[in-house]
Amino acid sequence: MGTHFPPEPTIEGRTDQVTSAGSFLAESSAIVTPIGEQIPYTLNADQFSPRPYVRELEDDIAFLVGHGFDFNMLWAIQQTAKQHAVEAHHELIASGHLNAEVYYRLLAHHLGLPFLRSINPALVEIDLSDRHIISKLRENPRLLLRPTTGTTKLVLAPQQHEARDLLSRLTHAPELKERFFIASPSTIKDALLDHLKTPLEQHASSTMRKFMPQFSAFKVNKSIMLWVCTAALIGLLALVFSGQHIVVVSAGLILSLLFFVAICIRLLAALDLRHNKAQIPIPTRTPDQQLPVYSVLVALYKEANIVPDLVAALNDIDWPRTKLDIKLVIEEDDLATKHALEQATAGNCIFSIVVVPAGTTKTKPRALNYALAIARGEFVVIYDAEDRPDPQQLRAAYHRFLHADISTACIQAPLVIDNANRRWLSTMFEIEYASLFDGLLPALSSWRAPVMLGGTSNHFRCNVLRAVGGWDPHNVTEDADLGIRLKRFGHNVEMIDVPTFEEAPENYGVWLKQRTRWFKGWMQTSIVHLRNPKRTLNELGFARFLSLQLYSSLLLISALGHLFFLAYLGGQLALGILGGPHYVFFLLTANLIFAYLVHMFLAYRALAYRGKQKLFIYSLTLPLYWPLLSIAAWRALFQLYSAPHFWEKTPHGTVKRQAPPWQKQKLGKVSGQSAR
Repeated sequence: MGTHFPPEPTIEGRTDQVTSAGSFLAESSAIVTPIGEQIPYTLNADQFSPRPYVRELEDDIAFLVGHGFDFNMLWAIQQTAKQHAVEAHHELIASGHLNAEVYYRLLAHHLGLPFLRSINPALVEIDLSDRHIISKLRENPRLLLRPTTGTTKLVLAPQQHEARDLLSRLTHAPELKERFFIASPSTIKDALLDHLKTPLEQHASSTMRKFMPQFSAFKVNKSIMLWVCTAALIGLLALVFSGQHIVVVSAGLILSLLFFVAICIRLLAALDLRHNKAQIPIPTRTPDQQLPVYSVLVALYKEANIVPDLVAALNDIDWPRTKLDIKLVIEEDDLATKHALEQATAGNCIFSIVVVPAGTTKTKPRALNYALAIARGEFVVIYDAEDRPDPQQLRAAYHRFLHADISTACIQAPLVIDNANRRWLSTMFEIEYASLFDGLLPALSSWRAPVMLGGTSNHFRCNVLRAVGGWDPHNVTEDADLGIRLKRFGHNVEMIDVPTFEEAPENYGVWLKQRTRWFKGWMQTSIVHLRNPKRTLNELGFARFLSLQLYSSLLLISALGHLFFLAYLGGQLALGILGGPHYVFFLLTANLIFAYLVHMFLAYRALAYRGKQKLFIYSLTLPLYWPLLSIAAWRALFQLYSAPHFWEKTPHGTVKRQAPPWQKQKLGKVSGQSAR
């Protein structure tokens, strides 16, 4: 295809501070934090004389017996660690029995090395010429310190084998103790990120624009856009008032045919809805030791009010805690959300708060790109702040990846609305979601067509996501754009049936802003992927290219033209003032009625699939709902011209929601126990 993959972020122009790890020697008292009186220092040679039961423990936790930790507890932790195929101290920390800082304090004391509770960023020394420095940050981190006096030292958070080897070396050569510091992994990562935040931010903001400009929505040619819109409007008016029957008939037939085919795509999806789920049953749980590290990225902005619910939902995820890498991504200026996150996640090692520094843009995809660069997982999933994912969703997605071919790069989980107070607007939103996630997207996936992803619950192979450039920080529907880009690179999207529960806007003003952003993003996406139509056609193939235009580009055209079309039909019915043959009028009217019926049929099938067929009565009001979509589409078009990259934030946590099914089961069990 000729598309170049973006490189990892690099730092250039500062190669003067490169130091090999073999030259660290001295220490600086200015950066050494005393261990503290709260840690019992009872460790001595007599206590660590070989004991039969201590020998049964792995080296990374055996020394804790000398600090008063119960052998049976450590033994149980070790067995669980073996089941999860992780090191014992990782399981100990993840279980909550001991926080990371205390563990590494005790390990430092065991090794006879100083412990750093914090690191002065000014003393950090990094090989800035290393192009793979970001990927190293995802692994077990370490760094070099150059104190104000003396030479460089190595700071590390030893793994099991490293601690054992280091203890052996220090026993035979005590003078080496002057060359090392111990710190917790989070302390080391924070120091590294402090140095790397500028190149990371530049990578998140500009990789797409610099290295893959053909896929970037950064450039908006407003002059061409204005000329196209003006020409389209003049052409429409000329067509309506021309009085030339052959022209009107031809245009009417072409438009009717195109929209008829587009509607038939939804009809086929409705007819084959259950088969299109493409589910592989999960007969048994995948053993924990076979599970990889899974990263969970959640971007938040000014959403402190829903942090407790978010953390509770993510805590319910059924995945070994030692293999969960949950990154809560916030903007630098969002102090309220940061404070709420710190309170809600205190002492919980599966969560890390990623602060994105200020940059030229401030969008969700930029924040996700920033976190993606340091995500540790083999797989990664995206959630929104208001999401309540089913606890089994990660296992279902991983199971699907295992049974899919290597071309499958993304698994989309369905989004289900759970507003408890049903209003007309939120219910129509729910019907749309049901039709999309339980009807259209599974059909497109099974046909191997391009899939415009939903904004959340997308599960990716992490290496593929990085290779295709991540998210476009200038596209306000980065999900839809990414789905098409994945297909252009030869990757497929598949579906699972384990949902995520979301809230729908109940206020028209909130709904309008959200819909405007979606329409604007779809317009950006269509412009980007039609920037070079021949290339897109070659990469997708004719059938997939055509299907993309039928369900995406025609969607935009129909949304923009719906109000004009209603005006035309109304004028014909009322006064006949717009002219044109009557059979064109009847043909267009029949097409509109057919569209209503197909969308209602798809809505019924999708709602029935989730047991919500009682909501079908609301779908009869589609003729009232579609004009609202047209208003949002026109607002999006004007905003695309005036503020193409402006992100209208949707507030969350303002509606009453139902408890998700797994929480209802928990409440039922508790109630049953109380009754007994």
